[in-house]
Amino acid sequence: MNTSPVVPSTSRQTSEASLDSSHCCSNCFIANPSLAKCGRCMKVQYCSQTCQFAAWKSHKLVCGDSDILSELDSLAPPHKSAKQERRYKEVAEKELELFHKMYPTTSAQGPFESYVFPELFCGSDVSLCFGEEKGIRFREYRKQCEKDSRIRKDSVWSAWVKETEARLRIEVAHLIAKEKEKERASKMNTRA
Repeated sequence: MNTSPVVPSTSRQTSEASLDSSHCCSNCFIANPSLAKCGRCMKVQYCSQTCQFAAWKSHKLVCGDSDILSELDSLAPPHKSAKQERRYKEVAEKELELFHKMYPTTSAQGPFESYVFPELFCGSDVSLCFGEEKGIRFREYRKQCEKDSRIRKDSVWSAWVKETEARLRIEVAHLIAKEKEKERASKMNTRA
């Protein structure tokens, strides 16, 4: 079989690739800090020669075509996104079920929680969904998921949790700053 040699990536490329979802193996789609580029086109990356060998049958069809490869460069693997979305939906449904067992809903709460957990994964503005208790709920969600070793060891989930926690901290800091600003403004109004 005619395979192009794998060229190891530079240390700069390796550090940039660490756990970034756009820097994953073109065959197994697992984030890996030590990816090697295809020696022929230098566009696709593999975590091992085994993955390069497995992908060669389909990759050789586009390997020399720089137009196709440059278009592919800007795209995330489409089935990876769909796979993640399905997985997140399953996790959200299980989490919602656990949440309702822990906190039975009243008629006043009704459909609110059914909208909250799917929003956890959609990438929209979380502050619209979680209000003041969002940090507590996310922490409970994370702790529950960490009990399952399959989820805990999943690099995509871990990266998502890290990113979400950072975003929630920033949102909470902004909310606190807004509240303090409102308090100062109301004190100034009462003095005047």
